[in-house]
Amino acid sequence: EERISILDDPGLQDGPNNIWDTSPIAFYLLPYIRRHDVRALVTFDGHGVSGHPNHIAIYDALRELSRHEDSQLPRHLKLWSLQSV
Repeated sequence: EERISILDDPGLQDGPNNIWDTSPIAFYLLPYIRRHDVRALVTFDGHGVSGHPNHIAIYDALRELSRHEDSQLPRHLKLWSLQSV
């Protein structure tokens, strides 16, 4: 089973000057998490480890998805974040 997805979304181009909206991130992450029954996910923290805005956007998207009582994330999913030093 293939578990690698490559995205080429004009709104999610890598780069320290490219600010990502969190909605498209959630749009891609939710189906992937469900399809592959992801049990644990490790992401960047709110500082993006290196301050990279794309890393911060990923953290923000997951934080928003997990905050709501009606969260669409599976209940069994464990979210972990790296700690910036």
